Amino acid sequence: MELSRMGRLGLTTAVIFALAGCGGAGTTVPQGAMAQSRAHKASGSWMLPEAKGDDLLYLSAARGIYVYSYPKGKHVGTLTTPNYAAYECADATGDVFITSVEGSQQGVYEYAHGGSQPINFLPLTEARACSVDPTTGNLAVIQDLGEDVYVYPDATGTPTSYSDSNVFMLASLTYDGSGNLFVSGQAQNKYRTFSIIELPQGSDTFEQIQFQNTYNGDDDEPILWDGKYLGLGTLQLAKHRRRTSQLVVDLIQISGTSGSVVGEARMALQHKSVPQWAIYNGIAIDPTNGAVRSPSYFSYFKYPGGKDLKTIKMPGVYDVAGTVLSVAPSGPRIHK
Repeated sequence: MELSRMGRLGLTTAVIFALAGCGGAGTTVPQGAMAQSRAHKASGSWMLPEAKGDDLLYLSAARGIYVYSYPKGKHVGTLTTPNYAAYECADATGDVFITSVEGSQQGVYEYAHGGSQPINFLPLTEARACSVDPTTGNLAVIQDLGEDVYVYPDATGTPTSYSDSNVFMLASLTYDGSGNLFVSGQAQNKYRTFSIIELPQGSDTFEQIQFQNTYNGDDDEPILWDGKYLGLGTLQLAKHRRRTSQLVVDLIQISGTSGSVVGEARMALQHKSVPQWAIYNGIAIDPTNGAVRSPSYFSYFKYPGGKDLKTIKMPGVYDVAGTVLSVAPSGPRIHK
């Protein structure tokens, strides 16, 4: 690990759970990233100076990445991207990684906390979900419904790829606090059943998580580690709301290679699919992806109780896909 990156990682002990990721700014920016920086300046990315000192929410949508102060919910910046932004992750010092699944230059864009221009770029076709190993700073990325997991050592350079012949169409992934990587996808059988595999820390071989009872999870929705359980979001009919869907998070307890659903948390109403959601310090941040004549918004929920605490509207924003919380480098100031 570079000394500059080790120093940044040592600035805070905060752990960010939101398909959480870890990377750094102490790397040489390649020519591709420089070109992206010029493109951002030309297309109008902006960030208020005050944003650098705030904890920030980054929400990727169809027309850009919208940045809000947390927990106040003030719009403090917008990042415009030349490609479609998908999911996001952040490191312990607040650097944010944004994946691009479509367009001419697909990959992972890295931004410093509160910065308006990318500081690094990792090319990867159809980059979808990303996560970090909080124990090493390695960045894991999967392609859109692909078969391989790409792990970038210290979030830089050339990745090492990992795969499991028993699972394909990988959709989401998350590290736990001990550096074990969990990946969701479909089993290689005629039923294409939901599957979770684990790459234990220090191993190069995946292990299959076996559920004690039959579990039909949604293999195309995001998962995250909440500090105790794996949280898998699914769409279900909302109680007392006809023809309306709601994000319901299944809480999956992992013990060795066994998994069991031990509870659920009900959160925001949804229109089409489940956007990536985030959790920190007992609060879940859950965006809705919006619909025709109904712009997106994001809400805070007590987790896992599901009590709605606050809702913030996003005028003119539709199709939110990714959400991540970036803690300011000076340390977390987030309160329940």
